This record gives sequence, C-alpha cells and structure tokens, in this order.
Amino acid sequence: MATKHIVSAEVGVETSFGSVAAATGVPAVGAIVFYGAEITDRSAILQPGEPILTDQNAVARDGLYEMPAEPASLQAADGSWYKRKNATFTLTFPCRGIGDGTVFDAFSKMPLWNCILTGLQEAALAAPDTDIVQTADTATSHTCDDATGLSDDIAGAMIKTVTNGRTEFAGITDVTGEVIKYSPALTAPLTLADVVYPMRQAVIPQKGVPSTQSIIVKLNGIGWKSTCFGCKATKVNWIYTAETGRLDMSIEMMSPYVEYENTTDDTVPALYADGGVCHHLNAYLRISDTAGTRSTPIAAPAEEAATTYCLDEFSASLTITRSPNKCGSSILGMSDNEAVDYKMECNMVLGTTNTAFDDALWDGDMHSMIVGFNSGALPALPDTSNQSGEGAAFYIPAAKLSSDPEKRDTGKDHLRTALNVGIGYWNGDSDEATATVPVDALFRWGMGELFTYTP
Repeated sequence: MATKHIVSAEVGVETSFGSVAAATGVPAVGAIVFYGAEITDRSAILQPGEPILTDQNAVARDGLYEMPAEPASLQAADGSWYKRKNATFTLTFPCRGIGDGTVFDAFSKMPLWNCILTGLQEAALAAPDTDIVQTADTATSHTCDDATGLSDDIAGAMIKTVTNGRTEFAGITDVTGEVIKYSPALTAPLTLADVVYPMRQAVIPQKGVPSTQSIIVKLNGIGWKSTCFGCKATKVNWIYTAETGRLDMSIEMMSPYVEYENTTDDTVPALYADGGVCHHLNAYLRISDTAGTRSTPIAAPAEEAATTYCLDEFSASLTITRSPNKCGSSILGMSDNEAVDYKMECNMVLGTTNTAFDDALWDGDMHSMIVGFNSGALPALPDTSNQSGEGAAFYIPAAKLSSDPEKRDTGKDHLRTALNVGIGYWNGDSDEATATVPVDALFRWGMGELFTYTP
C-alpha cells in the first residue's frame, strides 16, 4: 500500500542547471552523489508538480466545448512523453552543525547547507583557522598571536568566541596586519589566550546577482518516488522556539522538471551530522548603537558598541524573487533560474519593553543585529578533533525597522517590545584589496566552520 507522506529525502548538487544530459537532451541523475537529509516534517506530499500546458480556451471552435490542452513538452521516439512539470515543495530541517566532520567531512556534502546555497551565496574562507588572542584592545578588536589565522582573511567574515562562558558572534570589518576589528561589539574585551573561531557563511552580496547552485532532490515515499531536477530555493524561513530548543529552517524549493517512479521500497536513511541542534541558550541577541541613518552613511570600518537584549520570540522569512533565463534549446525552457531580488522579514519580541528603539523608525536608524545560536561547548586548543563545527548566527549588519516598536506587543500578560526589521544598506567593511564577497554583504548566515589547528 502506498502512503502520501515523505519518508526520506536525498540531496545532490548539480554540475549544471537541470542536469540535462548532452546525449539525450533530458535531465538525468548521472554520476551525482546523493546524501540522505535529516528532515523534521513528514509532509503529506505525493508526486509534487503540475503539468505545463498551453491554454486552449482561445482556440476557435464551433460549439460550447473545450479542446484538450497541449503539453508544453516533447515526445520520445516510442511515443511516451517527457512529462515536464513545475514543482514547489517544502523541506524542513533542524539546524544542526557539522560537528567534528565524521559524518560530513565537508560542508559540500551537507543536505541542509546545499539547500541553503541554492538561495544564498557561499562565502568560505580560503584557509579557515583559529586566532589566539595576544592583545585585546577593546570589545571590537584584538591582536592575533600569529599571521596564519583569521588575520589572513578578508573583512566581512564572521567569527565566534566565548566570553564569560557564553558563545558570541561578530562580523570582521577590518584586518590590518594582525589586528582584527569587528562589529557589533562583544560583551567584553577578549583576554590573553582566548580563542576566536572561523565560521562558514551564506550571504546576500551588496550588489550583483548572487552566485548560487542548483540541486536535485529525491523525495521518497512508500510506493512512490519523485526526482526533482533544477531545484532552487524561493523562500527560507528561520523559526526559533525556546520550548523545543531548536531552530527550524523551512526551505521552499522550485523545480522545473520532475520524474516519477513507482517503487515499493527506495528509501534511504537520513545522515545526522555530528553537531548539536542550535538553540539560544548561553548565546546572545546583540543590537548595536545606531550605525547609520537614511541620511548618514555608515563609516568604514564600523566598530559599533552594542547592547544585549533578552530574546523571547524570533522568526525570519527570506523571500527570493527568481527570473528564468529563457532558453528554447533546453527541454526545461530555461538555462538557469536566477535570484533577482530578496525580501527579508525578521520578527523579534524582546522579553520586556525597551524604549531604545522608539524613535528609530522615524529617524531611519540602522543597527547591526546578530542573533546567536549555541549547540554545544567550544573546545579548548589544541583542537585535534575539529569540534569547532558548532553553533550558528543570524546577522543583519544594517537592520532597518519596518514597523513602529513603540506599539507594544500584548501577546502575553506583560508588555513586550516587538521589532520587525528588514535588510538595510551596509558599507561598513573596509575595502580589502580583493574586495570580494563577503565584504559588505547585506545579510549573513554563519555556521561553525571545520578547520585544522596548526600550532
């Protein structure tokens, strides 16, 4: 008996959009390697996708009937159809870190990360390494003990560390020699021998079309299977719930071609990364002082003082507008499906009322805002087990208010301050010689990076 639920999902990265085989002209899996995804929602999806048909209502006819629709597809030599369909479906993942790299020895194999990179551009460090603090100047800068760590990397990279037993995150705004500057400020200056860890990032660049990948998603059920080619994200949702201590990421995928195959058992087990599921315990919500306004540009390098706020509720939705590159030589009808616009809606409710933002909407203030998520203790060096792949951070360097926070939230018996923010213009990173992403990236999602510690 077949059931309607997804029981497993597999993700593989395409080498070209839609995986159209040169020999046949139709999508084919080929040699693509798939990895079982850890999904949290047994969605009731059966054979997603709708046929692409021509409209026959305008056809001239001599009666009150309709002509059968014409499929916008092709027939094979044996008369069977290549059933071209558009599919939209949602996969919900727990936000789990890569951990020590035993299950996934590279981010390029993680289904969660590969889904994210269909909507955001990857900004990986060339040679991720730690920094050992030699001198802590302020809460926004420190001097490294060598020139082989983060000081080799460009502005825009995200970092994490531990202060007073809590995980903190920030974005590098300037690297001069072995002095690293960052924003928003940490809760306290680092001390001698503190460790600063690198992060893997997915970002929205300041300008231009982001470079994203496409994936194949295999959806497996009992008695059915769907293989979706050319998948790219159209929406990414971050949902934090304190009660369950997890951050759910719902990624809505759009695919221009779907194949079906009936099967009695073609399921694969999910692969669980070694990291923990992210939560907000022992982490911070840090919001900077005003970094700029609608009429005052942000100075680079930005080193903004910041305040810690109690986070009661958090959710964010990133909607991606896509425009297909039309291509008649492909059965897909397109050669790619590029992201041309982003719309971020981030909703936070602080634990109590706060008047600090009451005039921000009117003044057009922009603030650096970083929401930290912890998933386990950071290791002490030497880190021979690569346990650094923990934790995550949601970072908008120039968050602008979209609603009036002076209107208090009344969802509970006590009044709370609600902040609804979007992505503002950020140019607070120093222009490095390379001036490549993630310099001045408008939004950054960071996860604990794997690295090899070399003393």
